[in-house]
Amino acid sequence: MLITSLALIIIGSAILVNGQDIDIQINSDENSILVTENISVDLIDEDNLRFFIQTGATDISISVNGNSFDYTNQGNNIYKSNLSTIDPNATRIQISYKLSKDTKQFEKDILNNLSSLEINFNDEQLFDATNLKVGNEIKLSLIEKETKTVETPVETIPVWIYLIIVVLFIVIIILFVRSPNKQKEKTKSESIGGSKELLETKKALLMTILKDIEKQYRAKKISENTYHKLKDHYKNDAVITMKNLEELKSKVK
Repeated sequence: MLITSLALIIIGSAILVNGQDIDIQINSDENSILVTENISVDLIDEDNLRFFIQTGATDISISVNGNSFDYTNQGNNIYKSNLSTIDPNATRIQISYKLSKDTKQFEKDILNNLSSLEINFNDEQLFDATNLKVGNEIKLSLIEKETKTVETPVETIPVWIYLIIVVLFIVIIILFVRSPNKQKEKTKSESIGGSKELLETKKALLMTILKDIEKQYRAKKISENTYHKLKDHYKNDAVITMKNLEELKSKVK
């Protein structure tokens, strides 16, 4: 969406054209801003067409019914072209020019009574009005609002999952601390993955985590994607723990 500012100021000028409709297309590229004014006129009252072009315009050209016409600069952003050689009825005029890329505002002084005026910038409508009188001054901002990138939020793991993991690690540390400090040889149970007490504790905690994950999912507190990721992770850990526990029991026998 574009920031649009409009000021209408009565300044007074002579009426030269009747039944005039103007469609202005403004398009920007990497180097400049191109302005194309398409003017439809029912009847030209005088031989000279006067038109307004704002300061800083370059590459000005005018064509009438498809034919190029010369123009003169009258000063104060007013230009004039002699139309004495054309049919005064149903005339189509096109005026084009370029503005600097850093132009912040489009300006247009109304020198003739207009039936309608429409101004578009990069296919977005800036201004649309009917029955404008001589002397109106139009100023429109060409500054686009800054586009903000909408980022997809990254879903985080619920806090309660972290708490359970912390408790699990604390229990494991306590069990290791309680084991005899003087024991240096690794037993068969340690080679499998830990003592029976440690494995059973780990299994119980993992089962609790899996149940909590299921409960949170059914209560719709976590998304389906998070649910499957957490469930697969802890289920795999639980399977390995139970396998180690079974191997330990069979070797103890």
